[in-house]
Amino acid sequence: MKNKFLFALMAVFALVACTPENYSVFEESPDERVAKVLKEYESILLGSENGWILTLETGTSGAYNHWVKFLPNNRIQMLSDAEGTSLSRFQGSSSVIYESSYRLKSVTTPILMFDTYNYIHMLADPNPAINGGDSGEGLVTDFEFSLGKYSKETKTLTLKGRYNKSRATMRECTAEELTAIQSGCFKTIHTNFIDYISENYKYPVVKLNDKKVDIELSSRTAALKFINENDEIETSSSSGYLDLTGAKSDVISSLFFLDPLTYYDINIDAIRYDSGKMFVQLEDGSKVEIVENGFPALPLRFGYKQDYTSIRTQPDNIEGSLDERFLTNVYNAANKSINGNGGRSLVYMNVAFQKNATSGLEEMKLVVRYKNTAGSQYNATWIFQFTKNPDGTITFTDRDQTGSSNERGQEPYVKLIPDYFCTFEYDGYSTSSKTGTWDQNKARVTKVTPHTFKLDWAENKTPGLSSSLGGFYPTEEAHLAEFGVLCGILN
Repeated sequence: MKNKFLFALMAVFALVACTPENYSVFEESPDERVAKVLKEYESILLGSENGWILTLETGTSGAYNHWVKFLPNNRIQMLSDAEGTSLSRFQGSSSVIYESSYRLKSVTTPILMFDTYNYIHMLADPNPAINGGDSGEGLVTDFEFSLGKYSKETKTLTLKGRYNKSRATMRECTAEELTAIQSGCFKTIHTNFIDYISENYKYPVVKLNDKKVDIELSSRTAALKFINENDEIETSSSSGYLDLTGAKSDVISSLFFLDPLTYYDINIDAIRYDSGKMFVQLEDGSKVEIVENGFPALPLRFGYKQDYTSIRTQPDNIEGSLDERFLTNVYNAANKSINGNGGRSLVYMNVAFQKNATSGLEEMKLVVRYKNTAGSQYNATWIFQFTKNPDGTITFTDRDQTGSSNERGQEPYVKLIPDYFCTFEYDGYSTSSKTGTWDQNKARVTKVTPHTFKLDWAENKTPGLSSSLGGFYPTEEAHLAEFGVLCGILN
């Protein structure tokens, strides 16, 4: 009987609890609450008199700034700093206002949707012709966002892309910033930043933990390159956005990173410009100057299956960088000599490392490219054997011709070039196809003088040349003094 009473009492409570008057703990229905939240966001968006600066992360090419003005009736006006790219579709995006529409709705969370095409859609467009991105991917970004918190202190609203999870922030634009934006600063800050880098740096480095570290800079990204603990080249990169300080004619904008640029335990938050110099700003606020190094700080890895496998020397292409001793005493002297052999002239010389298919040993191939008076070009090729020394230098111990008539016929005239690496002395030399085969000529070699070299970067002093240069630095003082350093463009 007692159990029956308790069961009946519980049933009564259940009926009372389920009555409409007592079901909801809120004074408003779910639909009313959602409408209220969306109304609050709409009030925030419309409330910025000068519009917003929307900074949007992409997955491939850094962050982009947009000026967005929210208007009544779900309309927006937009400008973009994407004009700071070479893509023709974005030309005018810093000055031509794109008007489109937006919507606020709730899909588990409040959502801001740019629901008609604008500059943000262009970044996400899957057509590579629009933004240069991958087919079907675009620049890997979003145009629909979950709305986060609005900070009254910083006047900033956080967003997150719904599809690619792209991070974005919207900060209320000031009157001064709006004036600058309307004057086209979205384009000029990128142009000035890129021009400053190209004019002041070929090989920028920054000293961290008492070591020079290569830093690569663009107006949306930066990267550090260094040798890690596993003796491997490691790259630490981060996306960023330019602030608007560069709207002033005598200032370069700062590049702020979405995530810190890291080097071991050092975090870099920004690239800052101050008084004609550029710095990295560490997380504690201290700054380290970025300086021009003349060549990369990374050690040169040059050889078979290394980062670089060949060096091409063509004096016209590296004017100002080639050692005057090598140019005069080797290349130009050989060019003058071959010119006396029927008016031929040198085009370039190329040094490459490879593996011999038969012996399996590494070897060096020297190609001297020359042309005749009719303009037809030919290759004369020598193969060098070498040893690697404990100190990292290499010694060229012997050389052979390939058996072609080109090197047999031209060696007497360009001999200074193969002799630079390993010098041969003959008691006689024949260019005849009958008496001057390579076996016959090599049998006449009376003395072989090996030469040892350190392979390292060469300073790029050629105006307008961005290629990395490498050099063969003779370790013998006499050889260095007379013939200098061979340098050329690395490949």
